Amino acid sequence: MDQRLAARREAALELQALAEEFERSDAAALRRTRFACWALAVVVTAIALLLLLAGADWRYLVGFWMVIVGLAWAAYGLSSYRQRDQTERLKALAARWLNEVR
Repeated sequence: MDQRLAARREAALELQALAEEFERSDAAALRRTRFACWALAVVVTAIALLLLLAGADWRYLVGFWMVIVGLAWAAYGLSSYRQRDQTERLKALAARWLNEVR
């Protein structure tokens, strides 16, 4: 029985290390994605302003801007939520396994 507990403890520690690695990886990925969303917002804003200066209808440009920028930030929000949720579940599993072994 002692070998089973030792193996379970080792697996729990590995899960905990994996969860911490995922958390660091998520933070870096979300930082890159957030930067990309800001860059996209700047590019779309510049295009909309150029088209507005060229005489385009401002109502269509506002709609265009809202759709593109809104979709980009919605995708970022969904992605960050899912990544953080998965990492939290993995951390909870590791904590539960460690608590069962102790």
